[in-house]
Amino acid sequence: MNVFKANLCALLLWSGLLAIPGQGVMAAPPRHCDIKAGAWCIAQGTSEIHRVHDREGGFERYWTLRSAPVVDWTLTIREPWGCLDGLADTVELIHFQSSHEWKGRIWDRADVRLKSDGSCDLAVLFPLNEGTVLDWPVANGLLLIHVCTDASCDKRSLEELSKAIGAKRRPVASQD
Repeated sequence: MNVFKANLCALLLWSGLLAIPGQGVMAAPPRHCDIKAGAWCIAQGTSEIHRVHDREGGFERYWTLRSAPVVDWTLTIREPWGCLDGLADTVELIHFQSSHEWKGRIWDRADVRLKSDGSCDLAVLFPLNEGTVLDWPVANGLLLIHVCTDASCDKRSLEELSKAIGAKRRPVASQD
């Protein structure tokens, strides 16, 4: 249990959600893109990133991000071809589905529109909510997905949708 507490404290300090006494409030470090993908990018802060080309269901590829202390905390982003070229012009949660089956696993799925013409609708997959206090995929994972409305990709992230997505996720015990 002490290892868990230490990992949780390290994660909270790293994210800027926890301050060190006597040091005042710490600002979260600026995150720059590790991987740019046209209309969006993956910012620094993920311990593992996997990319797989998979042209299933209108998508070009998918990305899996894993958090630092707990390997089971994952976030998967399915990306259509239209996201690879040009910048984003919107950030909109267009659909949410609980208990979506994909690759032999059950996920919560949020479809996020990044181009108003519908050519870049990301499917963001979250492991089912196990009712933990710190829901990494929503609390921190979305912060690492930046929206590229200009070349810097540093003005917006999917974190702005975290409250809307978090409100739709139900703990596993209450899902049918």
